[in-house]
Amino acid sequence: MGSHGHVTADLDLVAGSHSLSASERTELLRIITGTIPGNRDPPLFLLALHLFASGTDDLLSLILPGAKSLRHVDAALLDFLLTTA
Repeated sequence: MGSHGHVTADLDLVAGSHSLSASERTELLRIITGTIPGNRDPPLFLLALHLFASGTDDLLSLILPGAKSLRHVDAALLDFLLTTA
């Protein structure tokens, strides 16, 4: 992963793009940095389940403004994974 400043800038961009609340931004940061307690795989596993349940194979459509298939944090995590990670 890039430098701390670069990650912060990317996180701020993604969080702003998805209008995340402060708590949602913190949740996204904890997922990205692996500082969630316990097993760190569940957020990615749940994202995969939500992607499958959305019924689309167009990942871009899931991160566009107004998309309702994913919760804010999941859409932001997918956006981060697709565009910056």
